[in-house]
Amino acid sequence: MSRSAIGLFKKEYWQAGRAMGLLVIVFLCFFWQAIYFLMGLQQGSLPPPEFYLFVAIGVAVIYALIMAANVYVMEHDKNTFPFLRNLPVSPLAIALGKVGWILCGTTLVLIGNLLLCAGWFLLLGFPTWGNPEDAKAILFGLAPALLEALVWGILWSTRCRHAATACLGSAACVFLVFLSMLFIADLFGIRGGTDLLFIILPFRLAVILIVGIFAARSALRWFDFSIKDTR
Repeated sequence: MSRSAIGLFKKEYWQAGRAMGLLVIVFLCFFWQAIYFLMGLQQGSLPPPEFYLFVAIGVAVIYALIMAANVYVMEHDKNTFPFLRNLPVSPLAIALGKVGWILCGTTLVLIGNLLLCAGWFLLLGFPTWGNPEDAKAILFGLAPALLEALVWGILWSTRCRHAATACLGSAACVFLVFLSMLFIADLFGIRGGTDLLFIILPFRLAVILIVGIFAARSALRWFDFSIKDTR
């Protein structure tokens, strides 16, 4: 990564709330898990291990989508677009700095959440999985959703001027693409949990690749889009 991209990576780090923002997300994951743990403790039936895994990856997906959908939009919200436009750096360096921070932040949130899972498992004495198929379904269902959130979020962020529009548009695309694949699979008579998620996985990855190409192209032309919008 070039020196200018590293500098822009640091800018994104400070602009996104520094490490405190990551800690807040991990704390929200812990808070969500703790509430269900205490409710289960009171009712005498603790949540199964796959619940903690679902929350850990699910919170990371939400974080990735919000950060990706805001990564370009916030330059307009915080009036830093003219500053970026006047910097002697290429659009590629800006894209590398922004995407690098999103990937780094999402990875740190995911690691923090998985460490929380390990802590819960240790507290619960390493309980057996309620249903191993549920764990596989979570991995096949939510793990690709991390990439979907990133590519759709970046694409919408480069094309929108408002953060709420980018977030809602990204979430809608992730949800609708997944539902459409389930619908098409149902037309061919393919039904059922983990097997269905495994069958549609290559198609989800193909969509991620296609959308990722458009997102990268849009990110490199972001200055052109934004300048036209301001005229």
